[in-house]
Amino acid sequence: MKKEYSAGGIVFRKNNSGWEVLLIRDMNNTWTFPKGKIETGETPIQAAIREIMEETRIGNLVVKKALPPIHYTFERNGKVYKTVRFYVFTTSDTQTNPQHDEGISTAEFFDSNAARGMLGYMDTQTELYRKALQLL
Repeated sequence: MKKEYSAGGIVFRKNNSGWEVLLIRDMNNTWTFPKGKIETGETPIQAAIREIMEETRIGNLVVKKALPPIHYTFERNGKVYKTVRFYVFTTSDTQTNPQHDEGISTAEFFDSNAARGMLGYMDTQTELYRKALQLL
């Protein structure tokens, strides 16, 4: 079985009414968090920052905490075992610019409570997001 390693981030920003979270609409038309493969020579945190910036153009990232890794399998020319490291970040940036050439149609901030009901990939994202909210 092939193994794949990725990293990404759950990015929050504070506004007058509370916390907002950054979500992307991916190539499957599903709302999720920015993430991508860890490149050779990168640490997971470096990959997470790079992927967030590439996929959303959001910068000024301040890392708050690493979340426990998530693991799952999927099919792509055989079974792939994937490990993803997510980190909680804050930012003061407001403008997003989705990476359309990677299949990301939208990148925007949503009220942190509303975002909970929007997330796809429920088997991994719901618990991950719950843990991230506890760190604010």
